[in-house]
Amino acid sequence: HGNDILFESSINAATAGILHKQLAAYKVTLIWYQQQKWFAEVRNQQVEKEQLITNVPITIEPFQQTLDSWELANTGPNKILIVGDAEEINTIQNKLQPLYRNQLNMYTSKPIYLEVMNLPASKTNAIKFLIKAYGINREETIAIGDNFNDKEMIEFAGIGVAMGNAPDEVKAAADFVTDTNNNEGVSKALEKLFTLTT
Repeated sequence: HGNDILFESSINAATAGILHKQLAAYKVTLIWYQQQKWFAEVRNQQVEKEQLITNVPITIEPFQQTLDSWELANTGPNKILIVGDAEEINTIQNKLQPLYRNQLNMYTSKPIYLEVMNLPASKTNAIKFLIKAYGINREETIAIGDNFNDKEMIEFAGIGVAMGNAPDEVKAAADFVTDTNNNEGVSKALEKLFTLTT
């Protein structure tokens, strides 16, 4: 809020370094997000695609340089985005998720994206934080999402809505399914929930 950080959850630098070594054997692109900054070791098609939706210019530098700055500041990344082909991402998730089950959240936000965050960093915890901060009831909340990283918050919210393009597992967790994200699904969900007219 303004210049004040209300809540932050980071992966510690040591864990980030270990993950970097574990992922070196795979043909993936690693993107590291830390507050308002983001980093990668190479500029490629995946990085350029992400840059199109991120206003802050990416810092391209050797990972060891990034890691050294985190260690000096006693911090680490808020999120690691692992980008690769769907089969490789699935292999990585199956291998790493059991190893970090009590430490990190790992979700695919699309078949070629694996997002890694510290355990307290989740969309559900964000809703819990807002409930407490604003003194509202869980039953008054609405969550709308379209992928596996949204499933938990859709289940938690008072009303959970899945987009029409969401995987079947996410749709099954929702109270109802709206149209796709390319066909104004959020707008249609809000119109239904609040009896709005366009």
